[in-house]
Amino acid sequence: MEPLTIALCISIGTGVPWLMAIHSDNSARQLFWNSLVGLAVALTCAVAFDSLSPLYSILALISAGPLIVLLAVNLAQAACRAVARRMSPPLG
Repeated sequence: MEPLTIALCISIGTGVPWLMAIHSDNSARQLFWNSLVGLAVALTCAVAFDSLSPLYSILALISAGPLIVLLAVNLAQAACRAVARRMSPPLG
């Protein structure tokens, strides 16, 4: 992987969770885990885009990467809430 792709993965993977934390009340507490998920998803996207089309991989990462990271972080948050709800004792 070239240095530009790595820099884009780091900036997208950590920038999207930071923006989510700024514009939300409860995302600041989850910033560390959201950043880890964002970095993993951005790296996965970069590898997938590079395998599909090496010529346009940077353009695809710049245009679709933030949206995919946003969706993945929201999905991870929903999964954590579902697991926590499942493990909590019944209220009545």
